[in-house]
Amino acid sequence: MSRPEHPELTPRELLAAGPADPRVNDRPWLVRWDLLDRDPGGAEDPGDLVRRLLPPALDFHTSGTTGPSECWRRTRDQLWSEAGMLADLLRPERPEAVLSFAPPRHVYGALATLLVPARLRIPVWYRPQYFGALPPSPGGRWAVIAVPWAFSALRRKRPWVDAREHVAVLHSTAMLPSAARDFVQEAGAGRVSVREVFGSTETGGIAWRRWGPDEPPWELFDDVELDFGAPGTGFKDATARDPGSTARAPGSTTCGPGTTGDGPGTTAEGIDTTADRLGTGSGVPSADPGDRPDRPGRPDRSVPLTVRSPRLAARPGHAPLGRWQTDDLVQPCGARGFRFTGRHGRIVKINGRRVDLGALERALRAVVDCADLACLPVADALSGEHLELYVVPSPGSRLDRARVRALVAAHDLTVQPRQVHVVDLIDRTADTTGTVRSVRTDRTDRTDRTDRTDRTDRTDRTDLTDRTDRTDRTDRAGTGPPPRTHPASPADAGAAT
Repeated sequence: MSRPEHPELTPRELLAAGPADPRVNDRPWLVRWDLLDRDPGGAEDPGDLVRRLLPPALDFHTSGTTGPSECWRRTRDQLWSEAGMLADLLRPERPEAVLSFAPPRHVYGALATLLVPARLRIPVWYRPQYFGALPPSPGGRWAVIAVPWAFSALRRKRPWVDAREHVAVLHSTAMLPSAARDFVQEAGAGRVSVREVFGSTETGGIAWRRWGPDEPPWELFDDVELDFGAPGTGFKDATARDPGSTARAPGSTTCGPGTTGDGPGTTAEGIDTTADRLGTGSGVPSADPGDRPDRPGRPDRSVPLTVRSPRLAARPGHAPLGRWQTDDLVQPCGARGFRFTGRHGRIVKINGRRVDLGALERALRAVVDCADLACLPVADALSGEHLELYVVPSPGSRLDRARVRALVAAHDLTVQPRQVHVVDLIDRTADTTGTVRSVRTDRTDRTDRTDRTDRTDRTDRTDLTDRTDRTDRTDRAGTGPPPRTHPASPADAGAAT
């Protein structure tokens, strides 16, 4: 069954190499967990093989885009236990094989690419690039381990998808892109199902849901408990910590709530209308959400997501966390569910990487001589979100977009803005948060943007706060080949859970 596009490894070779090995992350491969009983090394239970070949603890690192990269340690037993939970999400669909796009060097890939197929005892093909061959085997029932760009890749391979009896997609790491919705509509809900996992490097999986156009609430995994009553989770002190047991790192956020951007607090273009998401011109985090219950687009009952779980990670040399407060804001739904409503602070997820917009804007101000600038997240059909840069020239000066792009591209930034807009004014609120409400652009700038192919938003005033009632999303990315800035592989995308 192996072909040159997917060289075959034995289960023992895969586990002995480990999830951090470049040969396991950067090259395609095939592992036949279904033939483990026929392995020349002798029949062995997958769990026994995992316990024998993986070290007792494995280290995973955050991307380092919101500060120094942090190491978080998960035990082998934690990973094997969570892989069983993920396998149980797929088991009702009776998959016979797995196609994975998630790199094993990150927690989600280690779980879903390495260990879930072992739990299910079915073969797994790993493909790390956007372009390339899919498994050549015949149809049947398949599971797909997806990162955001995988949906666009699968849309380009419709004959392969149409030849499958059923495709059960498991997705994590970032916002579910609109390409996922299009993929399901084109392939048919009877042929394709999508399950999403909400979690982080620090917590592992917190919750899951079967995606639907009505954006259903998230359901906690069985061993996870919400802790909304803990210190630091009230409306007036959401940024406080509990020194005894709540560890909260700067920039902590989830591996990606699977929202397509239509939920509360997010505009049709995927721009969060809350002060927390757009933040301030100075990069200072905005006020606590409880201080402004009337904030547009956010339910009054949003609270920081705090959880307890036996699968929480540990920093090397320290005991495992007792509880963890993320930077996500949620609305509780019963005792064991929630809806994602936004993020506290100025953290967004771009291609699976955590990005601090305030820090990025400070870095840009050191490069671009201007009166004001703002980085805003915009929905992206391939990767979930991308950033666009809005710049106001200094009085009496003229800014050339090509020059701005060259300056930005030459600077070592955590993420590059996809587009640069020269505008007359960035309209901010008068309070201490300085929230971006709209940008104003003169006609000369609007008509001279020859580098843009999408002109759907070229009005004199682009309002960023009054779009919460729109449901007819228009994404700025097309559905053809990936743009030039699209990562070649999940490793480049930093698909970190």
